Amino acid sequence: MPRAVSRLPWCSYMLGRARWRAVIVPRIIDPHDGRELAGICQFGRRLIEVAAWQSDAEMRRTMLHEMMHSAGGATSTEQHDGEAEERAVLAMERGLYTIITQFGFALPPLPDGLEEMRARVRDAGGVPT
Repeated sequence: MPRAVSRLPWCSYMLGRARWRAVIVPRIIDPHDGRELAGICQFGRRLIEVAAWQSDAEMRRTMLHEMMHSAGGATSTEQHDGEAEERAVLAMERGLYTIITQFGFALPPLPDGLEEMRARVRDAGGVPT
């Protein structure tokens, strides 16, 4: 029986001289407050994680949201107001996603193995309500 993967590589992109990677994971739990997250941007690792339990469209929107965080330029060593940044990214992402999808913006295709990961998340009761 094949071993279940815990993360699926989705894509990578250059931002300045830094290469960022994006992966899909079964679930993301905020280490600070235990909330279920749709995505997270880890500046120190130049890594975006997107939760598999979302629909394809939600995953693409989450990816755009997290990419906007990465483009904001904050690093793990900088002091910044995370709540203010989140509000700004949310405000821009909602409209930007709608506009750019009308012009044919597309992220790379979702990876093979995603449906299997989603099934495991559902079977484990890990789909937020």
